[in-house]
Amino acid sequence: MRKILTTSDYQQRSSGSLRWFAQRVTGFILAFVLLFHLFLMHVKLGDGPKPVSVEALLERFSTPGMQVFYLVFLFTAVWHGANGMTNILDDYLHNPLFRWFKIALVWLFALGIAVAGTLSVVGN
Repeated sequence: MRKILTTSDYQQRSSGSLRWFAQRVTGFILAFVLLFHLFLMHVKLGDGPKPVSVEALLERFSTPGMQVFYLVFLFTAVWHGANGMTNILDDYLHNPLFRWFKIALVWLFALGIAVAGTLSVVGN
């Protein structure tokens, strides 16, 4: 016998497709941001094989443009990771209360990482 779809089924499917789309968009953004970061830190900032100094990094992070860049990097990466974990937990956890609790923990952890990262980037 076929199951009749209810409004809550439609909402769950709809939010799943939005999460899928958000995962693709944040992944696309992360690809470019990561390439720019690698170029900036390992090609431009470091002069060859010698290590990058802390003073050079602090000077670079003191400019507002770099702070905005790294905040975009941070928030995109945190959203991508938390959204991916939410999708995985949604697929494998079937008890609604247990699933809600685990997903809430994922987003709480993501919030903690976002706050710590923001303080690291802005509060130097």
